Amino acid sequence: DGFDGIKTGMNDCGVYFENGSQIITKTFGEGSRGERLNIIIVDEFAQIKDNTLLNKVFIPMLSDGRAPAYIELSEEERLLYEEPNRQLYLSSIRTEAEWSWEYFLTYIDFITKGNPEYGVLSLPYQFGVKAGYIQRRTVEQSFREAPDQKEFLKAEYEAIPVRTDTGSFF
Repeated sequence: DGFDGIKTGMNDCGVYFENGSQIITKTFGEGSRGERLNIIIVDEFAQIKDNTLLNKVFIPMLSDGRAPAYIELSEEERLLYEEPNRQLYLSSIRTEAEWSWEYFLTYIDFITKGNPEYGVLSLPYQFGVKAGYIQRRTVEQSFREAPDQKEFLKAEYEAIPVRTDTGSFF
């Protein structure tokens, strides 16, 4: 079946496959150094204090792109099959004053200048309702029960950052 096992230890947590592939988790800190990865997924990206640790520890973990080892290929053929490394950053938006918002805008700028290597996706709550991940009444309840938190709820559910001054983007 190709499945080798699941480990749930504090320092060794992941899913391991017989072909050598693995899906592992690491805590966001200096202690995660030394791994080699092909894909980085950072959940709750906006909760990171700044991107220094990301740039110093995690991005350097990206190794050479993967190529199928199970096929005898020439060097030129391997380049045709090589999979580029990927970085995915997932988060709800918060305020426009946070570094993560500026980081987001940097990638928007790359995309608008025609760079096809980057992508940005904003999914408001309507997408989750349509896909069945969240119920509309849950969203409505949040707004009803916390009317004083409307700006933060709009950031969470509608992907609209909290405005911090009169010159804000939205």
